[in-house]
Amino acid sequence: MRPVYIPMKLTPEDDVKRKREIAELLVAAETNCPGIIRVRPNAGRISVAVQLLAEIGYRKPFLASGRQFAIDSFLTYPDACDCLLTYSFLICEDDERRHHIWNGYGVYKKWFGMLPRFEEHEPIIFAVNIQPVFLLLADVLEPNSTWEAEQQAKIVDSLRELFTKNPPPKVTDQ
Repeated sequence: MRPVYIPMKLTPEDDVKRKREIAELLVAAETNCPGIIRVRPNAGRISVAVQLLAEIGYRKPFLASGRQFAIDSFLTYPDACDCLLTYSFLICEDDERRHHIWNGYGVYKKWFGMLPRFEEHEPIIFAVNIQPVFLLLADVLEPNSTWEAEQQAKIVDSLRELFTKNPPPKVTDQ
């Protein structure tokens, strides 16, 4: 019998805590290893990102690029990251070249064979590549029940095959 993932019922407060934890982990990873987190912005939503950051107290320097300001703030400050994660996707590629996507709250959405393209009217501000830090975030993100079931089935099948070829020795009582 194969194990089945049963999603936990989370309250909105749990989602907010999980999003904050994701933000803190992303900023910590980027602080400890600059350049490890890759962010792809939606060009049509950079002005929205700058406005959202201004609402929580971050001001764009006079001649600075809005795009670079939003990215730098997202990767440097947990409050800014937390704010913009609401409008972001977290993406991680697996061994079979499938791109798994979570929303900014860590809720698993789906997987794609190819990365989706942004449309200017979409509310997504960032696509964040979490591949290099996936193990750091794995405990916080909602599991992908389909992928986990597939992996568990592979493990069970390989163990079954291994024990069929090499059965363990029988233990006798003396």
